[in-house]
Parts: sequence; structure tokens; C-alpha cells
Amino acid sequence: TGFLPDEYQSLKPPEAMVHCWHWFLELNRTRASNGFGQNPISYTEIVSWSQLTGVVPEPLEVQAIMSTQVSRAKRLAAADDILINEESLDALSGAVDRLHQRYLTLAQEKQ
Repeated sequence: TGFLPDEYQSLKPPEAMVHCWHWFLELNRTRASNGFGQNPISYTEIVSWSQLTGVVPEPLEVQAIMSTQVSRAKRLAAADDILINEESLDALSGAVDRLHQRYLTLAQEKQ
């Protein structure tokens, strides 16, 4: 959502792993999107980043970078709405329209 709740504002990574957090942020800026959110950072992307920057992370550091990503299952569990794109374009368009109408209705009810 791009929103960081107040209770997380003060959280800091352990001092010994701050560099991994910075590496993750650097890798995160280059992530591609599949239209439904950012793709996970892959091992291949870490290898490419390592070759470009000259930084050679230890296996534990790579594991730390990979573990900062939320799994697809957790993202789905936290989602308010999910659009499944496995049918025709018309079916997807209809689902988008229904969801749009739902949010318009919710917005009107809040006024």
C-alpha cells in the first residue's frame, strides 16, 4: 500500500544486518512489476547486482535479503480484493468494473 503504520516507524534492523537492508533497498528499486505488484527479487538479480557493484554477499546475507520479501501467500492473505486474471479479457474487465463500482459505493457511503 505504500503506507507504513506508526508502530513500524521505529523498527530498525539489527546493527549487524543494516548493510543487508540497504542492499535490499537498492535491489528493490530495480524490481519489475507484473501489473499486480512487484515481482520478487530473484537470485539471478542478486548475482547481477553483485557483479555490477562488486559487492559479494555471504549466503546468510543473501538469505536475509530474500527473507525481507513478503511471500505471495502473505500478500494474498492481506489483500482486501484479488482479481484473478485466468479468463478472457471480457471477464477481467467485468471484474474490474464490479470492483470499481464497489469502491465508488464505499466512498459515497463514507461521505
